[in-house]
Amino acid sequence: MKCFTKISFYLSLNRVQFSLLVLFTGLLFVGTFILQSCEKNTFTHSSENGTVIVSKNSDNEYFADMDFGDSKFIYFTQTNTLKSSCGSSSAIQSNFQVKRGNAVIYNTTFELDTTIRDYRLLQHKKIEQIAKSLNNNLTEDDYAYVAANIETFITEIVKTKSFNKASLQSLFFHKSIANAKLREKQTGVLECVPSPFYIVGRSFYSDVKDINLPKQTVQSVLKSHPEIKDSKGVPELNAFLNNLKSDNISFDQIYFLFVDKQRYIQFLDNTPNKTGLNLKQKSSRIIQNKQGVQKSEGVCDCSWWCPLGCGCDWGCCGNYEGCCLFADPICLVHDAICTCCEPAWFCFSGCVKDPGCP
Repeated sequence: MKCFTKISFYLSLNRVQFSLLVLFTGLLFVGTFILQSCEKNTFTHSSENGTVIVSKNSDNEYFADMDFGDSKFIYFTQTNTLKSSCGSSSAIQSNFQVKRGNAVIYNTTFELDTTIRDYRLLQHKKIEQIAKSLNNNLTEDDYAYVAANIETFITEIVKTKSFNKASLQSLFFHKSIANAKLREKQTGVLECVPSPFYIVGRSFYSDVKDINLPKQTVQSVLKSHPEIKDSKGVPELNAFLNNLKSDNISFDQIYFLFVDKQRYIQFLDNTPNKTGLNLKQKSSRIIQNKQGVQKSEGVCDCSWWCPLGCGCDWGCCGNYEGCCLFADPICLVHDAICTCCEPAWFCFSGCVKDPGCP
C-alpha cells in the first residue's frame, strides 16, 4: 500500500499547479494571438480632425468610420474577383453613409464593374444618376458639409496606409456624387465631367471642376516655359489668370482652353456606344529619314471627334489606341527626340519606333 506523505502531497500539488500554469499560459498565448490578429486588422489614425478607425476583414473587404461633431461618416467596400478567358477583373461594391445618432441622413451605394469594356467612360453618367436621386430635402449647406468632410475622411484614411488602391478608389466616386449634388444646389445644373487623368488610368476618379490648382503655381509654370507662350490656349490662359481674383483655378478652366468641351463630351458619349467608329481620321507625323528628308506619313487611326487627335500622335502624353486626352508641348519635344526611340536613356521603355526608323 502506498503511503501518502507530506512530501508526495506537495509534489502532487505542484504538479497540479504546474498543469494549471501550463494551461493558463497556453490560453494566454492563444488569447494574445487572437488579440494581436484583431489589432493587426484594425488601424487608427488621430489628428486635429479627429480619429479614423479602419477594419480590414480581408484584402477584399474594408470598413472605416470617423466622427465629425455629432455626425459619423461610414464607408464599406467589398471586392469580388471575377475570372474569365481574358484574365481576372473585379466588381467592387461600396456604401457611404452619414449618421446622426441612429438615423442615416445621407446614403449612397456605388458598384464598379471593371469587367465592362471602357468602364471608365461610363462612371460619370452613373454618378449623375445617383446624385439626381438624392434627398432633395437636404439643403445646400447639408451637401457642403458632406462634401467638405468626405475630403477630410479620405485624407485620414490614406494616412492609416491600410486600404489597397482597389478598395480606396470607390470612395472617390462617393465624393464626386456629393460634389455633383452640391453644384446642382448651387447652380441648378447637374453635370459630371470626368478628368482625362482618370480616363487614361492615371488617377482615381474626379470631376474636372473638383481639381483645384494654386493660381501662383500655374503662373510659375507658364513663366518658366517661355517657349510655349504662343501655343494654343496659352495666351488665353495667361489673360484669364491675370483677371482671376481667386487664389485657385479649377482644372476645367484650364483644360477647356486647350480642348473643346463639346468634343470632349462627344468623345465620352461616343466611345462606349461605338457610335461613328467607322469614321476615321488619319493621323500624320513629320518623319525624318536617314537622308534627312522630311515627309508626312500616316501612322495611326482614331475617330474624327477625338478632341486632341490620336493617342499615338506626337505631343500626346502617352501612347495608346483611340483618342488622345492629354497633350503638352513637353511631350511634343520628347516625341520628336524619340522618333526612333534613341537615346534609350531618354526614351521610355514602352517607346514605339515611327515608320522609316531602322
